[in-house]
Amino acid sequence: MPLFRGLALASMLQVIRVPYVDGAVLVATAATASIDLGPAAATQLSSGSMARRQAPGGAANRWHVTVCIKVVGQVAGLVSSAFGAALVGAACIVAADALFWLFGGGSARFGVDGLPAPIPAKLCRVFLCINVVLLLAAVVASAAPQGFRRSAGAAVYITGVLGQILGNEQARRKNQASGQGSY
Repeated sequence: MPLFRGLALASMLQVIRVPYVDGAVLVATAATASIDLGPAAATQLSSGSMARRQAPGGAANRWHVTVCIKVVGQVAGLVSSAFGAALVGAACIVAADALFWLFGGGSARFGVDGLPAPIPAKLCRVFLCINVVLLLAAVVASAAPQGFRRSAGAAVYITGVLGQILGNEQARRKNQASGQGSY
């Protein structure tokens, strides 16, 4: 999605203006926006629209709404990052992901073909827990002055999002090889 790439680039331009810890968060956020969040948002928004056309009602509407909430939250986080508020932006992005899982985005998931493709409940809970941990780390880091707590929270966030990029990319490749779509 061009919007995500543009905001990622704007975030990268802030790296030279912020402390090192915040700069590392901006780089990780820009990477995840370009490699993972943007493509996933485009695919999920498309599948949400297709699902609502093919199977209007209940699950299709929930899928579409949870995806829209997630994308709006991610864009808000990327805008914050583009203005140099690295950890506030990170917290917004992870909060959007956590809300997606909390509101049942995984169980209401539709594939790129517009057909239901729910994620197992146990896996949804794992993803929710991971996002809550990353959210807490980003919030603690954003509230802390420069020092250990800020650095530790940022390190947890950075490690989490980079791990998420790798995991999501592996899943995408596996799904493409088996013909199941791109996410």
